[in-house]
Amino acid sequence: MQESAGCKKIPVDSHNCWGFGIYGSKITRFDSYAEAIIQVSKTIKETYIKSGLTNVTLLEDKWTPPSRGQWSSSVNFFIGKIREYEKNTPAS
Repeated sequence: MQESAGCKKIPVDSHNCWGFGIYGSKITRFDSYAEAIIQVSKTIKETYIKSGLTNVTLLEDKWTPPSRGQWSSSVNFFIGKIREYEKNTPAS
């Protein structure tokens, strides 16, 4: 979400809201948002969380080293919004 302004700015037909595998002229594309969520989540779990990078501040150094705190701050903002929504939305 941070990488794409809330998925508003993504490569055409990429379904890639996370900047996952996008650098230089390389663009990782997915067939759907569902596929993207599954693949990005799996990669974060297998590559980062299992290596001990268990929060966004630790993850930032590997995921986007040049951001120097701004990425993790923005991601934490989105996490807060999701938690707020969950808290204020009755379960169906």
